[in-house]
Amino acid sequence: MKYIIFAIIALAIQGCSTFPAATIPILPTLKPIPVTPSSTKKLYFSAASSKLDHTSIGQMKVGTVCMNERELKWGNYPKYNDEFREKIKEAFVKNHYNISNDNFELKNQQEAEILLGARVTKVIANICSSRDGTKGVSVVYVDWETYNKYTKESIVIKSSGKGYIPEFSRTGYLDLYSNAVADAAENLMANEEFHKIIKSND
Repeated sequence: MKYIIFAIIALAIQGCSTFPAATIPILPTLKPIPVTPSSTKKLYFSAASSKLDHTSIGQMKVGTVCMNERELKWGNYPKYNDEFREKIKEAFVKNHYNISNDNFELKNQQEAEILLGARVTKVIANICSSRDGTKGVSVVYVDWETYNKYTKESIVIKSSGKGYIPEFSRTGYLDLYSNAVADAAENLMANEEFHKIIKSND
């Protein structure tokens, strides 16, 4: 009888659906190169986007005890891109770049010398979702395209960033990725090539 019970437990364990956790890379610790609004060209951040719909990005667990591992797939939700854009603009304002953070989009675009866009090209994440919200860790990889309106030169620079939500949060599923994108923006500001592009000629 004892062996039958063990066999039943073994079969039950084998029957449970499990999906391995993604390996979260360790990113270098970078600091934005110090600037002032007068030392940088006028910037306009146009949009953030991603082309990862239904791409497997890691593992999701469910419930307050974080069990029942399953595959986590990315969804291209417009709310993500809108939140990414706001977090990126906030990061540039916080680090004293010459960028407007108001709602006069046409005016800001016309006045800018450098146009900047972001595309999320890869996401790695492990999360846990429950009725209390979401927690977890994510890493995003971003291609940043700069366009100089006067020289017509377009340059793509890559960076990555990490987001971490240690406790369940009602906004965790969005914050987890938008914080990573904001971190990637600050890591872009640590890039010497980007600094040369946006440095004012005055």
